[in-house]
Amino acid sequence: MIRIPRIVSILVFLSIIQLTACNDLNTRKVSIAKFAEQNQFNEKFYSTSLFTVASYQKVNELDKQVTIYIEGDGKSWINKRRVSNDPTPENPIALKLAANDESSSIIYLARPCQYMNLEREKYCSPIYWTTKRASREIIDSYHEIFEQIKMKTNIKTIRLVGYSGGGTITAILAAERSDIFDLRTVAGNLDIDMFTKIHQVSPLASSINPIELANKLYNVPQIHFYSSNDKIIPLSIIKNYQTIVTKVEPGLDCISIIDVKNASHEFGWVEEWHELHRLENQCVTIQD
Repeated sequence: MIRIPRIVSILVFLSIIQLTACNDLNTRKVSIAKFAEQNQFNEKFYSTSLFTVASYQKVNELDKQVTIYIEGDGKSWINKRRVSNDPTPENPIALKLAANDESSSIIYLARPCQYMNLEREKYCSPIYWTTKRASREIIDSYHEIFEQIKMKTNIKTIRLVGYSGGGTITAILAAERSDIFDLRTVAGNLDIDMFTKIHQVSPLASSINPIELANKLYNVPQIHFYSSNDKIIPLSIIKNYQTIVTKVEPGLDCISIIDVKNASHEFGWVEEWHELHRLENQCVTIQD
């Protein structure tokens, strides 16, 4: 009987695990692309100064408004101590929300480094899906994409929808742009400092906290959907954000906060979205 050295057997075992994980990731990416195709979305990739960002979209060339969905953080961590080597989401909720939106012009944007061949992406370091997930570089990449969209279409104004960490991105973008006519978040992380304290994880020190820009959003109509069953994004995070926004102009109320009781952080939103995305919100003047 031939004995295989222990170190060799461990390396073989690790190689099998790595190969299995790689195959699983490729299968997941193919499955997501097939889902997008089945829902009449066209695949597109946007090149920015640092990143290539994956997109699925259907745009009516005559439309002047578009709804842009931004994905959550994806698989950024395997557990609290181990960073994922690829942030592609296992369950792309923002894409599924987009597929349940009947608007004539819809663009889904992944987060930088999701769905990509990371060996070809020079700047796709794990830091960009951990501590720098909402850094200036990331935000500027979306600004570049938005300008590319507007240059190549008739789009003038944008409704933003962000899921989870995508809500962080959409709030920052809405605060920095003048073409956002409506902001919506779904289980959105609107205060990353409070989030890290609640969950006792490392601060996202290299990311922009949307609550620091909240005073620029006092006149932007917005709906923030949350669930009282959500253990990841509690109501306190959204309420803290709302307090900052409404202090700017106490006589103006542009924020609606809606509890979707049939949802949790990752489940239930897609099933409810047919109705939820139709809700309208306008700024109202509060009489003394």
